[in-house]
Amino acid sequence: MNMSWDIDYLNAFTRLTPEGRRRLEAYYGGLSEPEKIEVQKIQTDLYHQKSKPAEGQVGYVPEKKHEFNYGCHCLAIAHMRSLDPDLAGKKAVLDALTEEQRQLQFARRMERLKELKSARKAPKRASILRHYMEFEEMLAAGFSFADLVLEIHNRKTYKHAIGTVAESYLRDVILAERTRREHQKQILSKIKLPRN
Repeated sequence: MNMSWDIDYLNAFTRLTPEGRRRLEAYYGGLSEPEKIEVQKIQTDLYHQKSKPAEGQVGYVPEKKHEFNYGCHCLAIAHMRSLDPDLAGKKAVLDALTEEQRQLQFARRMERLKELKSARKAPKRASILRHYMEFEEMLAAGFSFADLVLEIHNRKTYKHAIGTVAESYLRDVILAERTRREHQKQILSKIKLPRN
């Protein structure tokens, strides 16, 4: 692994200190996947723009292509961060945004909230729902929820996937899923499909 990169070139090209680049990478780590894709799009655009720099600016040097590429990545993150109203916090910056940029910011914020919401979902609940049909079959065969808890604790496949679970929690999860599926069936039964 080559560890002899030209940091002076990188500093001159990005006009960022190593600490500034570390902060940008930390910010990048917190972005949602669509935002990271947007950063890559900006990076590609910057790569083409900065390959032919204006006079007096540091630009592409073939011997330093890796530093150049990483520099474009850092500049793309910096651009994305500059548009983030949560970090800008200044009314003047927000007022300077176009309607399209405001809509993009709103979409980004909604995407982050969706990711946070999905990250908070209980993993135990998800494990129970993976075996939902099996549990419904057992209930239909005469098992009680207490019997299901014993089955989960005694059977390796369930115990490994779900772990310990309280009977009341198992009942709540299964009944909520049953209600959700029944409601979904009712909605689908009301939809008339076109006939060919």
